[in-house]
Amino acid sequence: MTSPRVLVSLGLVALGSSLHAQTLVEYAFTSSSTAVTASGANVTTTPFARGAGLSSVTLSNGAGFPSANSIFVTSAQVNEAISATSTDWLGFTISATTGNVLNLSGLSFYYAYTNTSGTISGSATFDVRSSVDNYATSISSFTIDVANSTTPNWTLASIGLTAAPYQNLQSVSFRIFLNDGANESGNSQLRLDTVTLTGVSAAPVPEPASAAVLAGLCGLGLAAARRRRTA
Repeated sequence: MTSPRVLVSLGLVALGSSLHAQTLVEYAFTSSSTAVTASGANVTTTPFARGAGLSSVTLSNGAGFPSANSIFVTSAQVNEAISATSTDWLGFTISATTGNVLNLSGLSFYYAYTNTSGTISGSATFDVRSSVDNYATSISSFTIDVANSTTPNWTLASIGLTAAPYQNLQSVSFRIFLNDGANESGNSQLRLDTVTLTGVSAAPVPEPASAAVLAGLCGLGLAAARRRRTA
């Protein structure tokens, strides 16, 4: 006969496997606003935000991925060195609703660079950080060559977030810090599109100690049932 503890463990595994990752929030910039395009269950989200170092953001039609709009800032705005205190960033905040926690699985977005005139060279950086450590360290960083092209060459950035710091969260913010070196051209742009965070927001799974208590209660229930059958 399978022990109550094993039954409880199997139940927790089944619960975890049933919580398939979903889109928790997505910003596809399909309109002229930075509002959320899609969101999952049990979450609250914010519009796509900008740091104080970015005086403006623009959404342009016909230059997005896979289509429609993308959000961009001009190169003249993103010369601040990337650090926890940099104000040259784009990002968002997501929170679990009451009684739930966030268990993240991944963050992805498309990035590109365009230039409308002039000759430039070098690279642009898209550095991803989070409020988990107050933006102190880079989760992942992506670079793209600065090119003389009016057509975006979209590249997919994909980041796994299954590590412990990104589980059982009440709220988390992500920021994509931008920098393109010494290029100060107002004619060139750093672009983002289809920013997607995946995972689940659900009631927390019991800790091992709680599971042991539950297993003990199951054992007592089974023992009582056996005594009743014997009687």
